[in-house]
Amino acid sequence: MFINWALQEINLKIVYYGPGMSGKTTNLEYIHSMITKYFKHIKKLYEILSCYKTLNYYDVSEKIFNFVKEVKSENFPNLILLISSIYQDLLSYRLYLFSTEYDKLSISTLSKKMAINQDKLVDFILYIQTLPKSPVKDFNSITNEIIFQNL
Repeated sequence: MFINWALQEINLKIVYYGPGMSGKTTNLEYIHSMITKYFKHIKKLYEILSCYKTLNYYDVSEKIFNFVKEVKSENFPNLILLISSIYQDLLSYRLYLFSTEYDKLSISTLSKKMAINQDKLVDFILYIQTLPKSPVKDFNSITNEIIFQNL
């Protein structure tokens, strides 16, 4: 093993041996394909996030939502966690913007404005309410209204 501190690189050799026809090459090809897919997803996420300032909220949220669906079919739990966190931050920010415009909104109106299914929105509202600095003060399940914080 050789460590190049100047370039911040580690060079090492891995010896992978075993009997012939036991799947060594197949395993390495699988690892290579999974790494390639993973970095393809990372690149796509970077492209979505880098264009966030130029796109409107609805375009970005739709792109991230579609991206989440695409990544869920793969087995990359850390990437799914990262994307979910980004999507939650995006929704939280959007709720914060609504809190500056409105004192309260119905779930149906907010669902249409955010282009999110009402049930998913209610679940998210109940979750975000527990967080510090939440833009949501209260959710009335009887009237289906969200009361925003005065931030």
